[in-house]
Amino acid sequence: VPQNIDMSLVLTGVGSDEQSSNFYIKLENIANQNLAKYWPVFLKNHDASKWVLENIKDGLTKNSYAKFSLQHNGSATELEDINSQVIFSGVNLQYDKHFPEIKNISGIANLTKKGMKIDISGGDVLQSKLSNGAVIIKDFFAKEIILEISGSLAGSFPNALRHIDNEERFVNFVEKNFIAQADTKFEVDLNLSD
Repeated sequence: VPQNIDMSLVLTGVGSDEQSSNFYIKLENIANQNLAKYWPVFLKNHDASKWVLENIKDGLTKNSYAKFSLQHNGSATELEDINSQVIFSGVNLQYDKHFPEIKNISGIANLTKKGMKIDISGGDVLQSKLSNGAVIIKDFFAKEIILEISGSLAGSFPNALRHIDNEERFVNFVEKNFIAQADTKFEVDLNLSD
């Protein structure tokens, strides 16, 4: 856990008469288990931030910033725009209880109000190495929200197959019958609207 946390905050348009407020927050060296403490209150109910705060474990946010604007309409406050980036390392992710955990992930995440892109430079899945990965949602507001996942996996061939089917019967069959190393490229599109 880092000893020195760096944070800067710039606010404009903040006041009772203003119709919008602009924020710029920069954070460095935040242990990811403490990330919720530093997440802006107005952004905590956004679906993407909820997912991050619930599923990202361990690791370090080396450098991050968020620029966002809030629109004030009477007693309601609405997110007008956001542009943010997070450079991270050492993250562990259990994205689904039916599939193996991805450990020691490093990369860069970019988030706007419209969508997100996470470029993954490395990670470990079982005894295999993950590289050149990307996780993309092009449009949070589309009729059908598509999560695009791609990357490369180098290592045990049975490890790669466990992300297709991780049921015990299938895993036992694969590990018994396929003893090989493989370089696997994958692309998966998931419809999140269903």
